[in-house]
Amino acid sequence: FFRTVSRETKRLDSIARSPVFAHFSETLGGLSTIRAFGQSDRFKEEFEGKVNCNTRAYYNNKSADRWLSVRLELIGSIVAGCAAFFATQVAISTTKSGNINSNFASLAGLSLTFAISLTGLLQWCVRSFAQLEAAMNSSERILYYSEEIPQEAPWTSEELEK
Repeated sequence: FFRTVSRETKRLDSIARSPVFAHFSETLGGLSTIRAFGQSDRFKEEFEGKVNCNTRAYYNNKSADRWLSVRLELIGSIVAGCAAFFATQVAISTTKSGNINSNFASLAGLSLTFAISLTGLLQWCVRSFAQLEAAMNSSERILYYSEEIPQEAPWTSEELEK
């Protein structure tokens, strides 16, 4: 679920970011004309609308990221809880049977440490893979622009005959 949502929201973020930069650069280029015609408020409102659209896409991406974080932390907590429960059960059963093993405490601590560090490793792996997949949308956009958009007409008639 997260990978598809992350990929699509990253795509929406990239698509919504382009008009913001384009509007900003156009506004800077025509600043004197905009002020001469008294259109500052109109350009400001258009820019705020484009920024709001971009922020919505970015917020959705971060919300999905937080959703994943909560789920992975829950899985890690369950694994750590199970490791603690089993270590406790083994410690209780060995105490009742009278077979006290002095190495068990260190092994139980090691298993709990690995169970807790599993959460961080799990988050890193999933996030790295999702970020790689989301970053590939820039490659998809380049491919789209190079192959799907029709090319301009040639400059001269000689190039047209080729």
